[in-house]
Amino acid sequence: ALGEGNVEGVAALLAEEVHLWSDGGGKAAAATRPLAGRDTVLRFLIGLRNKQPPNTTIATTEVNGAPALLIYVNGDLVSVCNLVWEEKRISEIRFVRNPDKLQRLQARLRGD
Repeated sequence: ALGEGNVEGVAALLAEEVHLWSDGGGKAAAATRPLAGRDTVLRFLIGLRNKQPPNTTIATTEVNGAPALLIYVNGDLVSVCNLVWEEKRISEIRFVRNPDKLQRLQARLRGD
């Protein structure tokens, strides 16, 4: 929905008290503090969408037992977004952007 610019569709997926965390490990851009609330998280997600490079691709998978989005730029994994669902709405969003953690995950996904 977000990729298509369907802001209302994304808002409908978010719990009113949704929380978002981002881990850049001091090596990648990330939110500097946790975010809370549908409007705040939605504005953040729209900002990310507006800044994404044109050569961004997104794949869905499961990471650590939870639904996740794998975000690639030029074929390189740049972010993993885990989603926690409660009562058919997203209650938690956790971005991992730390390149050290992503490198290990990308190797595992490739079967290295």
